Amino acid sequence: NQEKYNHNLFHSHDFNITYCGHMYDYKGIPLILKAAQQLPHFKFHLVGGKEIDIQRHQQSNPSKNVIFYGHQDYQDVPNYLYSSDLLLIPYTKQGNKHSASQVTSPIKLFEYLATKKPTLCSDIKGIQNWVSENEVTFFKADNLEEFVSKINWIYKNKDSVDLQKIVEQGYQKSHTYSTKNKCAQLLDMVSDLGMYHN
Repeated sequence: NQEKYNHNLFHSHDFNITYCGHMYDYKGIPLILKAAQQLPHFKFHLVGGKEIDIQRHQQSNPSKNVIFYGHQDYQDVPNYLYSSDLLLIPYTKQGNKHSASQVTSPIKLFEYLATKKPTLCSDIKGIQNWVSENEVTFFKADNLEEFVSKINWIYKNKDSVDLQKIVEQGYQKSHTYSTKNKCAQLLDMVSDLGMYHN
């Protein structure tokens, strides 16, 4: 229910770009910070992360157009998403030993899509397993030039029919993986197992 969330956390005259999650390097945070340096007219909002990681990134890249918010209550996160113009999932191709890029199943992807905001994702296998260019915009993982280019493209086309079609299809895709639907699918599986054993 969009109406119960705050859509005005950020200045509306800015183009607000948001990432939510841990601030680990393999999540693509260094790439976001480098892009922010090349796009000083955009605001980058980074929500979540441990204080030690936030401080490390702030020291290495103290850009004025990057704002770190630290850990937020889960129930408050949608306020940041709905206040944004673009949402990011810039995971690296390499991933890490605990989160391989080929098999990742990012819950945040479907949470992003449910907000009806444009979503820009790296083209790692773990994301392409779940969505296509019909629902999100992809860029080549770890490629700063293409990342910046796609951000600019979304900004220039934010009101276009083509981008709105992608956003709408992403919204429809998010319903497939909603908690309600996943519970329904699980109940169907349990019911089928019961019929099999009877």
